[in-house]
Amino acid sequence: MTQINELLATYDRETAITRTLLQRLTNETLSWRPHPKSTSMEGLGRHLAHMFTWGLLSFTQSESDMNARTPMPPTQTAKDILTAFDRNVAAVRSLIEKSSDKNLQEMWSLTHNGQTIMAMSRSNVVYSMILSHMIHHRGQLSVYLRLNEIPVPSIYGPSADEPMTT
Repeated sequence: MTQINELLATYDRETAITRTLLQRLTNETLSWRPHPKSTSMEGLGRHLAHMFTWGLLSFTQSESDMNARTPMPPTQTAKDILTAFDRNVAAVRSLIEKSSDKNLQEMWSLTHNGQTIMAMSRSNVVYSMILSHMIHHRGQLSVYLRLNEIPVPSIYGPSADEPMTT
């Protein structure tokens, strides 16, 4: 199995799981937060939808500056969040699919005012800045769902609300 195929298998599995949580968001609960210092459900959903920007940047540039803002479409409703997530997941997946194992190992740098903040391979961008980051925040979102009596989907096994999905 090539590195691309391994990455895509993990990418597809993890993004599909995250999508099941985002599908549970409702417009009525978007402003909910467990504590004044916590991010709202809308904020978590929007963050999950837009973190794929790291993949878009790393596969289309060798260096990205933090000052160069990527315009984000508005995500004011639960449907907007899911639409942005689906669009961004598909865009990054397409870039990975068209890539090569060699291209995955090429370095990408994040800079700020000309100073390199971090440099990593494109595959590491996908694994750490997208997938691991996404898994962390979907964990938060699963707790938010539970606290709002919204059924938590099966993630890596059955939840208290749903049997394991295949």
